[in-house]
Amino acid sequence: MDKVVRAVDVGYGNTKYVTGVEGNTLRCAHFASSAPVCASHEAREALGGKRWTVGIGIGDFTYEVGPDAHLAAELYQTRQMHDGYCETPEYLALTRGALGFMKLERIDLLVLGLSVATYKTRRASLERRMKGVHPLDKGRGVFVERVKVVAQPQGALMLFGVQSNRIDQINHERNLVIEVAYRGVRRQDAGVACTLGASRLGDAIGSRVFSRCAGT
Repeated sequence: MDKVVRAVDVGYGNTKYVTGVEGNTLRCAHFASSAPVCASHEAREALGGKRWTVGIGIGDFTYEVGPDAHLAAELYQTRQMHDGYCETPEYLALTRGALGFMKLERIDLLVLGLSVATYKTRRASLERRMKGVHPLDKGRGVFVERVKVVAQPQGALMLFGVQSNRIDQINHERNLVIEVAYRGVRRQDAGVACTLGASRLGDAIGSRVFSRCAGT
């Protein structure tokens, strides 16, 4: 029986994941990394009709995640934007939401992406946390046998290697990967990261617009 390998990358802006494999081609999907606290699945359907989301219960709360999660979010919903992001209930809900959309009962190896800034300090704890049974929505669940956490920019390097048929050469080269992400800019060669990403640009634009409108 073939081993089932899947990947999930929960970023500050979007959650990306592999849904299947056809030969050498990966099928992928994504949704915004928004995880508003919501009512039960039955209540959501009664109030607003079906949305393309799943309800993930963690502790005393249910988080609604998926492509339509923005419909359940407050107008000015805040996001988790700190180095402890991978330890939050929202991160776990987003990961389990991606697992739910894969529609599998077992994954032999789950590959997760982690930011360069937190890779060394939180990799081991994240691998331990993500092993085992993950409860999903409607009584479903998925068992994860093994977890491998990699630095997020490695995905870009591997994609380049596969598309250019240079995987073997990459192992003997020095490569520079620069990733402009939602929260930060990361350099893979030296494991360097700084918080100058798209969210900072949006904050700066918003502050400027507010100042102009307020006449300050």
